[in-house]
Amino acid sequence: MNRTKELFNLAYVPRWAVVPIQRPQSVAEHSFRVAAVTAEICDRLQFYGVHVDQSRALWWALIHDVEESFTGDIPSPYKRSIKPDGISVGFEWYMQEMVMVGDKEKLVVKMADSVEALDYIIQWGVPPSGNIVAQDIYSNAEKTVELFIDAFGAPAMKHIFQELTRRAGINEPPFWM
Repeated sequence: MNRTKELFNLAYVPRWAVVPIQRPQSVAEHSFRVAAVTAEICDRLQFYGVHVDQSRALWWALIHDVEESFTGDIPSPYKRSIKPDGISVGFEWYMQEMVMVGDKEKLVVKMADSVEALDYIIQWGVPPSGNIVAQDIYSNAEKTVELFIDAFGAPAMKHIFQELTRRAGINEPPFWM
């Protein structure tokens, strides 16, 4: 396969394989939405004087789940438990891109991924499982914020996360109750 075909195939890969939802979402739609949130985070960080390579971050946002064109959607808890190179066999171009993207950009995309997932599951998830998933996503997003602050000394990320989640309809935890 080639890179373009692998990315195009994401339009046929459904997300939320193990979570009841009211409207299907493809991995391609998810990746586009992650890129949109990534652009907003990059703009906001720039306002606070934190430089992020926006073009690299946006590219990473679009390709961060490309292995799923081969494997199908991989639920986050499982994905976190496997080695990064364990699912990238045959995706040499992806492995090269992974090396080219900085840690700051990867953390921005990880944050954008969480914000997108929260927005989607709150809008389209079916309680009670949707609520449990939202709680898990929010908890992991808070950890990502702390990682970003620790690594790059940018406390503005906490404010940015709070603002983005508030705009997504998430006022204060425990919003899932």
